[in-house]
Amino acid sequence: MADLANDPWAGVAAEFSFVPGLTYLNTGSEGSMPRRLQAVLGEAVAKWASSPSQAFFFDPLLDSKETANRARMAAFVGARPQEIVLTDNTTMGLAMVIIGFPWRPRDEVVTTQHDHFSMYSPLGVAASRVGIDVVELPLPSPPERPAQIIDAFEAAITPNTRAFCFSHITFTTGLRMPVSQLCALARSRGIATIVDGAHALGMLDLSLHDLGCDFYAASGHKWLNGPPATGILYIRDAQTNPWNLAAVISEKSASVGNGLTIAEALQKRGELGGPAYLTLARTADFADTIGKRAIETRILTLSDIVRRRAAELWGEQCLYSVGTAADTDAMRSGLVAFLPSRDPLRAYDADFVNGIVQTLVQRGIWVLCTQFPNAAGDTTRQMNALRVSTSLYNNEDDVDRLFAALRAIYD
Repeated sequence: MADLANDPWAGVAAEFSFVPGLTYLNTGSEGSMPRRLQAVLGEAVAKWASSPSQAFFFDPLLDSKETANRARMAAFVGARPQEIVLTDNTTMGLAMVIIGFPWRPRDEVVTTQHDHFSMYSPLGVAASRVGIDVVELPLPSPPERPAQIIDAFEAAITPNTRAFCFSHITFTTGLRMPVSQLCALARSRGIATIVDGAHALGMLDLSLHDLGCDFYAASGHKWLNGPPATGILYIRDAQTNPWNLAAVISEKSASVGNGLTIAEALQKRGELGGPAYLTLARTADFADTIGKRAIETRILTLSDIVRRRAAELWGEQCLYSVGTAADTDAMRSGLVAFLPSRDPLRAYDADFVNGIVQTLVQRGIWVLCTQFPNAAGDTTRQMNALRVSTSLYNNEDDVDRLFAALRAIYD
């Protein structure tokens, strides 16, 4: 890294190969890859190509069992190797769990109106094929305290509630959900927890055992800045498979409990992206050289600057993401959603917000327009906001460019 002793974050940023002049503030959609990991991926592909069958059957870092790479990712996320499956993305992990879960007709699943289509889609399949009921809770934007979220989930529990399905960090407003408290509540009632961790892996100093969830799916290509088409699925106590998960998307479903654990069976999917998974494991090494806690602090510090700058221009009411008050500090993330206007009705004008996003992109500043129901849960009127992602390769100058451009658009 370039001159880490004097300016460590400039050294980190120098590892990435963005085109000159690009201000990239959209890691919530896609991360980048450091140059050194681009090289690792290229070398791994070359090794695989030189002797494919040797790599598939016998190479300790590229073979189909993925033992070493699963162990490395398990250590990175605070889990045991036998609890980790390497996947293509969060969508695959969620589908493995939700489609493979032994639902019964009239089982209820409690989720939120701020979850991702990757959650809603397999839940919809289970609803149409099995007859489960999906309860979508509205969320305040922003909430005033974690208890608002916990109380809403608790109030939704009925004798038929079988699972909580929710995001660790919502893709809409960047709300970091009170995961450990929700998981503790669920476990006390015999309810499974299925967590979408797409935005947490690589952003937060993550320990899945500490969270206490049953299932956790995450992406390698976002905040961790790993290769495309990589992710992880965590299955608590995979050796005993306490929820009796079936091995869908597997070539070894019949072997679960008869020689293979559920995680081992889900890892057996024919040809895998071995070079990408090897690189994902090295991406964990890259993050650890910087420090997971240091990365989390850096990302949250930059996101706090975004919140402050937006509030200075358009007032606190423009923020749909939590601020830095003591009651909401633990609900912050590197995603900030705000309305670039003092007129709250502008939030219902998709053309207005999308027009600003398109203008910013034309000026080389990548952000996103995010949509979500209002706090009352009215799904017929979607609210719109700018969503800004601050990652480890960003700096305060990037934030300055964003807000200078926003002021110029208004002028």
